[in-house]
Amino acid sequence: MTHIQYIDELIREYLLFRGFAGTLKMFDIELKQDKEKGFRVDRIVDQFLQLIYAHDLTAVREFWSHLHTRMFSKLEKEFTSCKLLLISLI
Repeated sequence: MTHIQYIDELIREYLLFRGFAGTLKMFDIELKQDKEKGFRVDRIVDQFLQLIYAHDLTAVREFWSHLHTRMFSKLEKEFTSCKLLLISLI
């Protein structure tokens, strides 16, 4: 279990313990809609492939832009050539 999953479970247990059923429900809904998928590569790739298979170019570009803003822009110089190659494909 990753650290993020562990924290999510702690938060879920706390909300349940305190009786915040509505908040717990919204927390679960927002976790399902999380674009970064807890920074789990397999989930990010699955989401990206689902958008491609659905032929939703707008959503692919939005998702890619989100990833660029949150992750790719913070890469070190030696990894930017791979990023540029992927951007040129889109």
